[in-house]
Amino acid sequence: MSFVRGLGLVAALVISTSSIALAQQHQHQGQGHMLGAQSGRMSGMAPLQMFGPASLLEQREKLSLTSGQVAHLTELLEGSKKARETLLEGHDRNHALLMEILTGAKPDPAQARGYFDAAHASMGAAHWAEIEAALEAMMVLTPEQRAMVRSSSDSP
Repeated sequence: MSFVRGLGLVAALVISTSSIALAQQHQHQGQGHMLGAQSGRMSGMAPLQMFGPASLLEQREKLSLTSGQVAHLTELLEGSKKARETLLEGHDRNHALLMEILTGAKPDPAQARGYFDAAHASMGAAHWAEIEAALEAMMVLTPEQRAMVRSSSDSP
């Protein structure tokens, strides 16, 4: 049983380390950039990211956004940035506590699992904040503007 627990701790370490790498990747990429473009097509989470408030604000002239739309998108952008930063701080805090447990003389699997779960939940909530902002931003646009965004993502 202790071998299985040891494998569980190693798995937690690997997964949490990869989630840190993902968080760092997100910090470098910024919110709203069109990621995952392959041959001009969007893949993965990118369809929602193309509707991220930052991406839409970058296209304000092309989309002929009204001042009301710009104000609403700016508010969404700022709110989602704050939420994401707060959630990533929670992830980092729980990840640091997990690392303390894993590198201790006698790691407690239950404590490790608790910190891993908390870090994972914070990262998931940060991703959801971005998705929610994109969904709300999409609703700020007219059907014609949404069609323009979608058609531009299909162009090479």
